[in-house]
Amino acid sequence: MGLIFSPGSDIGGVNSAMNYPGSNYAANYSHAEDERMARIVRAELFDAAPRQFFDLNILGLQSPETKPSDEFEYAQFGWQRHPVVLTAAASGGASDVLAVVDARKVSRDMILKYPDNTSAIVTDVNTTTNSVTVKPLDGEPNLPALLITDTLALEAPVEGDRAQDFSAYTKIETTRNYNYIQLLSYAINYGRLELHKLKNANVYRNYLSADMKNMFDQYRISTSNMLWTGKRGQVTVGGQQRKTTGGIYNSMLEAGSPQAICDIDTLRDAFEATVDNTEFGDYGEVRFAFAESTLIRELSNSYKEDKTRYTPDNKVADLMLDMVKLGGSNVVFVPYNRFRDRGSFPLMYQNSIFLLDMKNIKPVQIWGETSGTVQNEERGKGGRKTETTSYVEGSFGLQFDNPLSCGVVQVNR
Repeated sequence: MGLIFSPGSDIGGVNSAMNYPGSNYAANYSHAEDERMARIVRAELFDAAPRQFFDLNILGLQSPETKPSDEFEYAQFGWQRHPVVLTAAASGGASDVLAVVDARKVSRDMILKYPDNTSAIVTDVNTTTNSVTVKPLDGEPNLPALLITDTLALEAPVEGDRAQDFSAYTKIETTRNYNYIQLLSYAINYGRLELHKLKNANVYRNYLSADMKNMFDQYRISTSNMLWTGKRGQVTVGGQQRKTTGGIYNSMLEAGSPQAICDIDTLRDAFEATVDNTEFGDYGEVRFAFAESTLIRELSNSYKEDKTRYTPDNKVADLMLDMVKLGGSNVVFVPYNRFRDRGSFPLMYQNSIFLLDMKNIKPVQIWGETSGTVQNEERGKGGRKTETTSYVEGSFGLQFDNPLSCGVVQVNR
């Protein structure tokens, strides 16, 4: 028997009562649900994850170097000309004995330059007492006094005709560095019935492909995080010791790379000082400044805001600089909004500008990324398999030559 109802009642087909089971509208406003109504669902999942991986894109221009082990060493040599550093004041005069930090870096017959441009010739070097004997050039006034804070520059050795020996010898000093390569992996696991239902009864057509894509994205995100925040060391998990790789920032801290701390008002000065203090490359060489986009906008505005003029027909306000040329460096700005991600980076990264010489940063690996799908958990003599696992695994490490050519500006804001 059919229902008898009054026109306009919820039972009578009023639109407010025609809601699918589980309707948000029905729950929010206490309306009825109607089992005849189908749930309307967009069949495609939208990928709302950030897509900025400029760091990996730039690193991707270099092929990773494969190492034979998960620990590797690499050496470098820097500028081999060092000033003569005093350990005591000197009185000056017609001859003087200078107490220095390391007499091995001075040779006999070498001309030294005093802070006031006075020239002196080295007549004797004593590496046991770290002392250097000097006198003025012939016919010149006595040597001036020196403070303990003074340093002397090396000009050049003086060679005599038919000299029987060499007075100046050179040998490079090397710095040994090392790092570890870290293993990492991600996987997705489905039960047999779970996978069947996801394939055949899932309202989202792209769920399985999106789930697979997310696994690879998590691997890529972790690789990027290791690149920036990794700390070289060891962890013990389940009684097993495992190596962790050192990333960009911690490598810079260990090497003593230039760092500046400033406010927004002094950002421009601090940035330019950091660029000047890290110039080790050829003139005009390109370096990259990675920072969260609002921080790059602040730095851009410090250069252009009070000098930018608009006319009534202007339709676009260009608030960002792509590059600045400072001294011998061309610095390209890289807006890197992944620094906002608290799930990947500490807050300090969002408030920092990382000035990097990317040609000196090389990815390394023991083996490359591999992925696949396996069925596991065999049960019974028939070898019945009840689970399916898809995985991606690989290794990642960093070879960072001359971190002193890179710097960090941390901004209080």
